[in-house]
Amino acid sequence: MKKKTNKLYLYAIMVLLVLFVSSGICELLSCYIFMVLKNNFYLTPDFPEDAYKNLFKAYDYELGWEPTYANKYGYRGSGKNIDDALLCLFGDSFTEGHADIRKTWPYLLEQKTGKPVLNFGVAGYGTDQAYLRFEKRYVKKIRTPYVCLSVMSENIARIVNRYRGFYSRKCQISLSKPMFYKQENGMLALLDNPVTSPDDINLLNDIAFLDEIGQKDYWYRYYEPYGLNMKAHFPYSYFFMRALPFYVKNYYKKRIKNDADYKHLFTDDDALSVLGHIIFSFINRAKEHNTFPIILFMPNWKDIIDYEQNGETVYNSFYHNVKDRYGATFDALDYFIPYLDGGEDVSSFFISYTHGHYNPLGERVIAEGFYRDMQTLAAENHN
Repeated sequence: MKKKTNKLYLYAIMVLLVLFVSSGICELLSCYIFMVLKNNFYLTPDFPEDAYKNLFKAYDYELGWEPTYANKYGYRGSGKNIDDALLCLFGDSFTEGHADIRKTWPYLLEQKTGKPVLNFGVAGYGTDQAYLRFEKRYVKKIRTPYVCLSVMSENIARIVNRYRGFYSRKCQISLSKPMFYKQENGMLALLDNPVTSPDDINLLNDIAFLDEIGQKDYWYRYYEPYGLNMKAHFPYSYFFMRALPFYVKNYYKKRIKNDADYKHLFTDDDALSVLGHIIFSFINRAKEHNTFPIILFMPNWKDIIDYEQNGETVYNSFYHNVKDRYGATFDALDYFIPYLDGGEDVSSFFISYTHGHYNPLGERVIAEGFYRDMQTLAAENHN
């Protein structure tokens, strides 16, 4: 009897030891996923001091954030003769371009035209911020013959977002921004940046404040049913297991089905009306400023895959609706199609699938295609 009791104790100890070791491994793995890989779908953790300082420097009430460049106008690069500039470009990182400025499509376009091209693209911007930056940096300050608003398809996700941390959940330190919002009466209103000064950035660490501003944020409401509108902390394994169904669903959607959360917004009437409002506000304001507006849609990796598999991109219908109303609207997908028809693989145009941006070849394809469209516009305007 005593031997049986001892064996039971030994088995119990072994089970407890296995559970303890397994729990420890699970906790270490969860901590590694959350804190090292930054693969975290919960809200952004509290800002460390060094990150807070960087946010403080980048903060801009009117736009959310804005980089500082070595010229007083705010375009990328060193000073240029703006009186001789041909074109100003507004958009996100696909407009801002490659890390090496000499490999960006705006720089290559400048070499082709022989006239300055002013690149106002900013990484992470939604089309709303690009438009507001046009208002701030261009209207009544600069005048060029042409001005372009570029729209990368995923931008539609950013225009329904007030705080970047609600949308981009991969443990990124983020800032809030203004946002156009469709009211119950159907009218569109501009919601100001909810953080009114850089001294108040720490409000973005306050769960109550995030819940308040999240009520009008599409992505806050999107993640709410999954219980992800909270901040993960020790024990990380608890939060990982809680979010595991979403991780699995997200992986299947994005990696297996080539889907993305933003794609369904191209069937969302509210999101489409906001995007259309921004685009045509830009067109009308540019005309009031006596400059010629151009709209350029820019495909990402998933868009080109969709074209190859389905014959069209997710934004195709919306693009044609804009094109029908305003002719100087172009789809940069058309620039890539001859290469794809010639057997070029999608990966040839991008740095990587996870990085997502154009490599030097992709930048060159955009520059060459947009240059041809500009030549066509110039000939039409001349006639």
